[in-house]
Amino acid sequence: MTYHNGWDIVHLPVGKCDFVACRVCKTEMKKSTEDSPQNFVEAIGGSKHKHDAFRCPFAGEDWHEQAYLLFRDALATPSKWLGDKLEEEALEIVKIRKCTKERV
Repeated sequence: MTYHNGWDIVHLPVGKCDFVACRVCKTEMKKSTEDSPQNFVEAIGGSKHKHDAFRCPFAGEDWHEQAYLLFRDALATPSKWLGDKLEEEALEIVKIRKCTKERV
Protein backbone atom coordinates (compact mmCIF):
# COMPACT_ATOMS: atom_id res chain seq x y z
CA MET A 1 0.00 0.00 0.00
CA THR A 2 1.19 3.47 -0.83
CA TYR A 3 0.55 6.35 1.54
CA HIS A 4 0.83 10.01 0.56
CA ASN A 5 2.50 12.04 3.30
CA GLY A 6 0.34 14.90 4.47
CA TRP A 7 -2.72 13.49 2.71
CA ASP A 8 -3.60 10.03 4.02
CA ILE A 9 -0.74 9.63 6.48
CA VAL A 10 0.51 12.26 8.94
CA HIS A 11 3.41 12.05 11.42
CA LEU A 12 3.28 14.26 14.51
CA PRO A 13 5.13 14.50 17.83
CA VAL A 14 3.73 12.11 20.43
CA GLY A 15 0.63 13.55 22.09
CA LYS A 16 0.37 16.66 19.89
CA CYS A 17 -3.21 15.81 18.90
CA ASP A 18 -5.74 12.99 19.11
CA PHE A 19 -7.66 13.56 15.88
CA VAL A 20 -6.52 14.10 12.30
CA ALA A 21 -8.83 13.97 9.28
CA CYS A 22 -7.68 12.55 5.96
CA ARG A 23 -7.17 15.36 3.43
CA VAL A 24 -8.64 13.15 0.72
CA CYS A 25 -11.88 11.82 2.24
CA LYS A 26 -12.15 13.72 5.56
CA THR A 27 -12.38 10.41 7.49
CA GLU A 28 -10.82 10.26 10.96
CA MET A 29 -7.42 8.63 10.62
CA LYS A 30 -6.29 5.82 12.89
CA LYS A 31 -3.58 6.78 15.38
CA SER A 32 -0.62 4.64 16.39
CA THR A 33 2.54 5.53 18.32
CA GLU A 34 5.65 4.23 16.60
CA ASP A 35 9.39 4.15 17.13
CA SER A 36 10.54 4.24 13.53
CA PRO A 37 11.99 6.47 10.80
CA GLN A 38 9.60 9.28 9.95
CA ASN A 39 10.90 9.99 6.46
CA PHE A 40 13.25 8.79 3.73
CA VAL A 41 16.32 10.60 5.11
CA GLU A 42 15.89 9.05 8.57
CA ALA A 43 15.40 5.62 7.00
CA ILE A 44 18.62 5.91 4.95
CA GLY A 45 20.51 7.25 7.98
CA GLY A 46 19.25 4.45 10.19
CA SER A 47 17.74 6.82 12.76
CA LYS A 48 14.32 6.52 14.36
CA HIS A 49 12.29 8.19 17.05
CA LYS A 50 8.90 7.99 18.71
CA HIS A 51 6.06 9.77 16.94
CA ASP A 52 2.34 9.43 16.37
CA ALA A 53 1.32 8.20 12.93
CA PHE A 54 -2.20 8.81 11.66
CA ARG A 55 -3.31 6.65 8.70
CA CYS A 56 -6.54 6.76 6.73
CA PRO A 57 -8.40 3.43 6.84
CA PHE A 58 -9.32 3.89 3.16
CA ALA A 59 -5.78 4.55 1.87
CA GLY A 60 -4.90 2.09 -0.86
CA GLU A 61 -8.44 1.66 -2.13
CA ASP A 62 -8.81 2.49 -5.82
CA TRP A 63 -11.39 5.26 -5.32
CA HIS A 64 -9.23 6.88 -2.61
CA GLU A 65 -6.16 6.81 -4.82
CA GLN A 66 -8.05 8.33 -7.76
CA ALA A 67 -9.48 11.09 -5.55
CA TYR A 68 -5.99 11.82 -4.14
CA LEU A 69 -4.51 12.12 -7.65
CA LEU A 70 -7.28 14.48 -8.74
CA PHE A 71 -6.94 16.69 -5.63
CA ARG A 72 -3.15 16.73 -6.09
CA ASP A 73 -3.43 17.68 -9.75
CA ALA A 74 -6.08 20.32 -8.96
CA LEU A 75 -3.56 22.03 -6.68
CA ALA A 76 -0.74 21.71 -9.21
CA THR A 77 -2.44 23.04 -12.33
CA PRO A 78 -2.05 26.73 -13.15
CA SER A 79 -5.59 26.69 -14.60
CA LYS A 80 -8.39 27.73 -12.25
CA TRP A 81 -11.01 26.20 -14.55
CA LEU A 82 -9.20 22.85 -14.78
CA GLY A 83 -8.46 22.85 -11.04
CA ASP A 84 -12.15 23.39 -10.27
CA LYS A 85 -13.16 20.53 -12.59
CA LEU A 86 -10.58 18.15 -11.09
CA GLU A 87 -11.69 19.02 -7.55
CA GLU A 88 -15.35 18.60 -8.53
CA GLU A 89 -14.68 15.06 -9.78
CA ALA A 90 -12.57 14.21 -6.72
CA LEU A 91 -15.38 15.32 -4.41
CA GLU A 92 -17.87 13.16 -6.35
CA ILE A 93 -15.56 10.14 -6.00
CA VAL A 94 -15.30 10.68 -2.24
CA LYS A 95 -19.07 11.02 -2.00
CA ILE A 96 -19.87 7.78 -3.89
CA ARG A 97 -16.67 5.94 -2.88
CA LYS A 98 -16.26 4.55 -6.38
CA CYS A 99 -13.83 5.25 -9.20
CA THR A 100 -15.10 7.28 -12.12
CA LYS A 101 -12.50 5.72 -14.41
CA GLU A 102 -11.05 2.22 -14.18
CA ARG A 103 -7.29 1.81 -14.10
CA VAL A 104 -5.67 0.56 -17.29
